[in-house]
Amino acid sequence: MNRIKRIVLILSPLLLLVVGVGYYQGLLQTKIVHQLSAEHCQIDRTSCQITLDANRSIEVDITPRGIPQVTPLQLEVTTKGFKASAASITFEGIEIDHHLPAYRLYAQKNNQVFVGKGFLSLCTLSKMHWLAHVEVQSKQGHYRASLPFVTYKP
Repeated sequence: MNRIKRIVLILSPLLLLVVGVGYYQGLLQTKIVHQLSAEHCQIDRTSCQITLDANRSIEVDITPRGIPQVTPLQLEVTTKGFKASAASITFEGIEIDHHLPAYRLYAQKNNQVFVGKGFLSLCTLSKMHWLAHVEVQSKQGHYRASLPFVTYKP
């Protein structure tokens, strides 16, 4: 019995150390998510530039203008002042709680320009409010911005 107590006393601190190191490594791997404000953007009328700081920004462009519901969309995200590892855009319909799958964008020009295609589903409402959720991943963190726009029944 005395021998078992000694083994437990020796192994307990070691077990706590292993658990603590694992927890700390998990904290280090957690990405910082930055929710960016982009309410002033009119993504359906022009490209939008979202400023991160004095030297870094993200530019988003969705064409054709007006973001029609029945036309394939050209999606482009450009990072300025930093390189990204991935970018995507997801469209969310507000009135009918409609979430489309994320459109993954493909890296061009040294991981600073990401392009792809997307599509809005057809909505029978005469007026529909949407959010274009833009996500950019980089070594500095994970950036998200939601760009509001409105579509009208074709």
